[in-house]
Amino acid sequence: MSVIRLGDREHSILGASDDQLLLMQKRAAFSEKYCKEKGWDVSAIALPQLIEIRKQEGWKNPA
Repeated sequence: MSVIRLGDREHSILGASDDQLLLMQKRAAFSEKYCKEKGWDVSAIALPQLIEIRKQEGWKNPA
């Protein structure tokens, strides 16, 4: 079992490959940064905010 951190919470990931885990970690980091820039609480985002995050190039193709 692997764990990724988003905000102040840890999330367990079962059965993910190393590549999938890396992608999730990059997206989590992007989400945290984006929320911080927007002044949002990453642990309490609403659906419209989530949709906005996922439309960003940094979410689609994280560096």
